[in-house]
Amino acid sequence: MLNPGTEEAQIMRSKGLDTLKAGDLISLRLPGAGGYGDPGERDRAALLRDVRDGKVSLEAAAEAYQVEVTEEDLAGLEAGETAEGGAP
Repeated sequence: MLNPGTEEAQIMRSKGLDTLKAGDLISLRLPGAGGYGDPGERDRAALLRDVRDGKVSLEAAAEAYQVEVTEEDLAGLEAGETAEGGAP
């Protein structure tokens, strides 16, 4: 989309050549992926980092990954520990 949220907003073609002006804004909206592999086999440290970084919600961690993430888990990551409690 070209200049979303403005009076000049317009949907762009998926293929072709467009001329842009200085200050134009392009927004690409792409579908997400379904993931790879069994969520239950996901590395716990990677999952905790994704929760900490806002990529996975606490609810999704519990529902999709069957992992209950606690504030203590996240605090450990903030302190520079791995998900298993050791140093990085």
